[in-house]
Amino acid sequence: MAHSINYDILLHVIENTEDIRTALVLTSTCQHLRQEGPKLILRRPICINSNAMALSLINFLSGGEYESQRFQYLRDITLSTALLPRQAFLYAVHLESLTILGAEWLFWDAEPALYQAIAGMRSLRHLVLRGVDRKACDLLRTLVAPLSTVVLDFCPDFAEGLWDILEDTERPSYHPTRLLVNFAPSLEELEICMFDFSSRRTGSPTVRSAVEYSKLRRLHIHDEPTILSTPYIQTFPNLTHLHITSDNYDNQPSTYIELRGHRITNLATNTLLAYETDTTLWPHLREFEGYVVDLYLLGLLSHIPHLKLRDCAANHDLHMLQDVLLFVHPIQLDFEAHLLAFDAVVHNLAAALRTDQASSIVNLSILLRLSEDDREVDFGSVMGDLEVSMAALNLQHFKLTCWDFGLSPTDCSDMDDEALMASIGLPPPPPRAPRPLAPWTVAERTLEEYDLEGLATRLLESNPSLQLLELSIELPRRRGSRIATLLADGVRSVRCETRVECLDRY
Repeated sequence: MAHSINYDILLHVIENTEDIRTALVLTSTCQHLRQEGPKLILRRPICINSNAMALSLINFLSGGEYESQRFQYLRDITLSTALLPRQAFLYAVHLESLTILGAEWLFWDAEPALYQAIAGMRSLRHLVLRGVDRKACDLLRTLVAPLSTVVLDFCPDFAEGLWDILEDTERPSYHPTRLLVNFAPSLEELEICMFDFSSRRTGSPTVRSAVEYSKLRRLHIHDEPTILSTPYIQTFPNLTHLHITSDNYDNQPSTYIELRGHRITNLATNTLLAYETDTTLWPHLREFEGYVVDLYLLGLLSHIPHLKLRDCAANHDLHMLQDVLLFVHPIQLDFEAHLLAFDAVVHNLAAALRTDQASSIVNLSILLRLSEDDREVDFGSVMGDLEVSMAALNLQHFKLTCWDFGLSPTDCSDMDDEALMASIGLPPPPPRAPRPLAPWTVAERTLEEYDLEGLATRLLESNPSLQLLELSIELPRRRGSRIATLLADGVRSVRCETRVECLDRY
């Protein structure tokens, strides 16, 4: 019994210690731990970032009396600088997750037998490929595993990427809806990065797929410059969550015209698809997250209950907000403004909230940022515009957060440094010599004088349906924050307090 307890304790240490070397030393102390310890070690994620580590892992897997069993304990491997030999993939019959970083050059001179070994793995459920090239695409076409999640990053490691060398006639076969057809019955989540489908000569080719990915629920698209929404709508009919971040941030008039033309193209093709199929497009879509311009470009015709929208560095982004709300009629809107001028953001947001398209909003969350470009803004006057718009809504939940990101001409970055270092568990930086404080700006003065409790009271009067109210405004020069909340006391009273700590941005 004593030996059994000791073994249990040592196995617990092997399983939970963060130092892999300690775990390996313990497994070499006796035959029992040598047999049972590797089962626990190899079930944790393993990252191979050098040829030496790859060789060490192979020696560990194939050495000793129990070598025939160790491969089967592998569950999660990340390869960044070296591939494992063919036998590792043949014998790792329970490997569930495989991440290959830099596939473009890791596959450069790989033998065909290695591809065949990876392609024949039926245990894989999660696959991440970064630096996707032709060979990686060929692997995807032959892989037989019923993958549930796939991440494809087409950002090239070399100067010339896949999209620079493809012929126009080849491009349709590299669209994700065709490239991943083997996984159509099982795929649940897909993430795509740097997917440049359009041709510089002929634009975006037409893509049609007869296969539906009926289980796919989540789609993430990053940095795809010209998104054609129709192929995704056709192929992923049961999508529930859509997350897009693009690079359509240019503020030039010509770019805005191009973006509007792209939206019209998507609207036209989506309208035609809805007419031909006599169905609601993406009827199960519950949430969209991304920039306003991204949702604008998609030209969606379906209701989306939850929108998580952010502004970008282009003023046209805000003018698109009303068009975005035209078809989707959200119930919950989370809006974050980080990059544009405070008064322009509030003005355009207020204008959008006054439209009939916004009348469906029940839950509203707004995060605003004041920067050095907003120093001459009258905070109270600008907020009055937003308050008027909100009076017409029938809100149940409302949350407002305002951050101060440089209103003061006096450098307060040392306070930001201290908050950031504290958030990651590091000691504070050494104190700096005191600096003379500059006079308060118009924005600082009006922010300091703003009656937050009065705003909360007026919002409750104009929105009798409000059940949750949280207003948080960071005071100038990192002096804390003023917070107003609705109390659950049955008489709808407001509690207003000032906290010394600044709002958590990290």
